[in-house]
Amino acid sequence: MRPYDEQRFLQQMRSAMATLRNVLERTKNPELASEVPHEYEDKYLAAEFLTNTAIVAVVNGLASIGMTSDATTKLIALNKGSPVSLRFASQETCKYLRETTRDVESATSVETEKTSTLFGRERTTTEKKTTKLITKVTEHFWDFEYTFEVCAFQGTNSAEKLRLCSRTGKTEIKTSTKKTPRPEVSCITPFDVNISYLLDYLNAELQPTFRIDRSANACHTPRRNPEVDNTLAFCGRLFSWCTEVCEYFTQRLFQVQQNHGLDLASLSTVGVFVPVVPTFMGPNLPSVQSNDEPTKPEASSSTALTVPVGASVTAVLPSVADLNRYLSEQQRGLAERFQRLATVFPTDSGLITVEECRVVVVVQHLQQLCQGYADGVGHLEDLMAKQLVAAIGKVVTPAHFAEYMQFHYRKLFRQAYEPRAFCYAVRRPAHYPEGTLAIEAEAPGGGMPEPIHTLVHTADAAERPMYFSIDAATKVQFTGEHFVHGYVLHKFSGTSGAQLHLVARARQFSSFLVLVGRIQSRDVFDPTFACILQNKDEIKIPLELEQIPTPKEFRDAIESLSPEQQRFARAIRAMQLEGTLFGICVVQIKPQLERLLRLPPDSLTKEIQLTQDLMELFIKYQVPSDLLTACDDGAPTPGPVEAVAAVKGHVAEMKAMIAHARRAELEEAAEEYVRDELQSQSTDDRSEDLSDLLDDAEAFRSVPKAFKKSAPRGAGLLQVCRSAAAPVARSAPRMMMKRAAADPA
Repeated sequence: MRPYDEQRFLQQMRSAMATLRNVLERTKNPELASEVPHEYEDKYLAAEFLTNTAIVAVVNGLASIGMTSDATTKLIALNKGSPVSLRFASQETCKYLRETTRDVESATSVETEKTSTLFGRERTTTEKKTTKLITKVTEHFWDFEYTFEVCAFQGTNSAEKLRLCSRTGKTEIKTSTKKTPRPEVSCITPFDVNISYLLDYLNAELQPTFRIDRSANACHTPRRNPEVDNTLAFCGRLFSWCTEVCEYFTQRLFQVQQNHGLDLASLSTVGVFVPVVPTFMGPNLPSVQSNDEPTKPEASSSTALTVPVGASVTAVLPSVADLNRYLSEQQRGLAERFQRLATVFPTDSGLITVEECRVVVVVQHLQQLCQGYADGVGHLEDLMAKQLVAAIGKVVTPAHFAEYMQFHYRKLFRQAYEPRAFCYAVRRPAHYPEGTLAIEAEAPGGGMPEPIHTLVHTADAAERPMYFSIDAATKVQFTGEHFVHGYVLHKFSGTSGAQLHLVARARQFSSFLVLVGRIQSRDVFDPTFACILQNKDEIKIPLELEQIPTPKEFRDAIESLSPEQQRFARAIRAMQLEGTLFGICVVQIKPQLERLLRLPPDSLTKEIQLTQDLMELFIKYQVPSDLLTACDDGAPTPGPVEAVAAVKGHVAEMKAMIAHARRAELEEAAEEYVRDELQSQSTDDRSEDLSDLLDDAEAFRSVPKAFKKSAPRGAGLLQVCRSAAAPVARSAPRMMMKRAAADPA
């Protein structure tokens, strides 16, 4: 079946409304539910009436192909034991009959004229000759015969079946070769559909008894409840069965009969009313007094069923008499359609007769009933959604629901226990923040990311340190405040939910370390990723959330496993529960540097350049910390000023040594380049030895300065060497050296 489409539904309802105004009394005013003021209970009653009407309409349709009142009563009795199924079966045979040969005269002829002469004179007579082509055609004739039946049976005992309708038809197939056009014997796979659901809601008087249990926990709306879900599931199965039967006749069987000359376009349900319409009754129109007594359907060959007279109704719903008029119009339309089929198709010759066409029209009508029911309950759900949107003023998204929950939490919790935004400043007491750390939620439809709100438990774990390992030989102990967060992620069915991101931002001249991992136990943190943020750095890490089964789902899943498999599953689940606790650890770098370098607290707070130099030495050059400490281990601790000065001195010496090493590397690179370039010249161009230039230390001392002036920004090694070598070569006293170094390429 197709999903609910409002435009298609409204177009069908306009046609149905025109029919209803002709069927109902003049005082009745059928309208869509959206046009009539009503209560919430009326939607439940409308869904029940719609379902009961659909049940009766389906049984009326099946009555047209043999499921009469007596047959339905028998099937209801059988349904109390095993399920009852409806089956369509067909068998085909193709036998060779005869071979005939006939002459086929061509449609064209050839005429020739002949003029004769005698003694040199032309004769006046003319002879005409006409020639025609005659072809012998050999034709082969086959006897094609088929038998179909629609039956009902209990359980799997198809031998004891209740036949509803059947027919055997035959036709001759003509071919030009003696090759069978169809298999000699073909048994079509039966098409079955379980109709126990339909029979369950019919009582002994063949009246529908469908009701929605509003008190059930699974009942949410007139559309979303187990009873309607089961009805839709049955409609889906019946729709598929009807599709298979219809395609067998129209796309397989009817293609066999040749040159039938019949109007297959008349195989439609035009004019057959679909009584499954979700209509409400508006204010009565001024006219004669209405008579709401229940009326019975008009007499026809179909089973005459009615909606229960004792069913509860309200003023806005159609009365029982109105619903019976709907069903009467359905039966009248079917009877009229069958009469038209009898005037177009033969009754007993060939494959395409009234019986086959009757089955085709009925299954097409059953498809419309199933689709109409799905659209009807879908319209009730869509109407309720539109009314809710109109009341609120917008479509509620998970972000809006989370906003409502924050409003609700402010009323439910005390201020100390109220959920707080997961956004924390990275700072030391009485100091300016070094940066921020937050978990932000980004809605699927876009919008500004907002920090999530979590229930927080805070504890100072100074007496209970935790550990994490850098490598197999190094374990780090840390203390500080611990925050345990609980978060409820709101997500609607059919949506992906908000995307969470871990966002960390550092301020200018600030730095801190962020570690992301899992809490393995009460004192072990297992970092998976780490990042140092400094000088306005920002990172945004997406958090992929995975759900593990709930305790009930886990118990249901392992219930039928072996004891060994259950123990293994419990062990894995215990590991998941212990190892899936997400953890974030923030380490401020300045206090750790002060402890590492044996500096008094807050010594680096205003030493911005010194802090930057220390970060560069530790991160870029991996300098051991012992080379930069304010005092050796065991030595007297100097005062704050002396300690900072000592560290500055060590840093200056280390930077000078690094600069000297870089200068030496650059000189070596320039020297190697000059050697390669000059030695690549021909012997005639090198009239003097190169060793004088290569040993000229004064010339190479100018390399760093020349490099700073001429080397392009971001240059590679070759460009650096060229830029550095050019001024060195120009400073040489020999013209040959100058010429060689002027164009290094």
